[in-house]
Amino acid sequence: MSSGAPVAIIPKDWQERGPVTTAVLGWDESTSAARAVREALPLLGEAQKVEVVCVTGDKAMRSAAPGADLAQYLARHIQTVTETEIPLQASDVGAMLLQQASLSRANLLVMGAYGHTRFREFVLGGVTRSMLQKVKIPTLMAH
Repeated sequence: MSSGAPVAIIPKDWQERGPVTTAVLGWDESTSAARAVREALPLLGEAQKVEVVCVTGDKAMRSAAPGADLAQYLARHIQTVTETEIPLQASDVGAMLLQQASLSRANLLVMGAYGHTRFREFVLGGVTRSMLQKVKIPTLMAH
């Protein structure tokens, strides 16, 4: 994650081929999430639908509708863009993103990645670590 380049994670059992048709973007207004979206734009260009997903309650957001500006920007490039806010129901934001991607039948998940110190990861865990362990669809992460 410290290479400065985005990382694509493809599950071993992923069989689907072809362009991205539906993508879910995990959005938390962070620099790493913005970078991931920017890096994914070439993949998203042919998508029929992109869903901006904000898990609220995990961290403080700067705006009342955190995904609205991103959805408006993406609508210039993509046929259909929707915005979904999901209140945090469990401590695992990664699992919630994967569940939403499954409900949306997404074939790409895009999200920022952030690394913590080893001690903090051990005690608190982390969304990035959780996603690396549970990823079920191709996922593009950027730090």
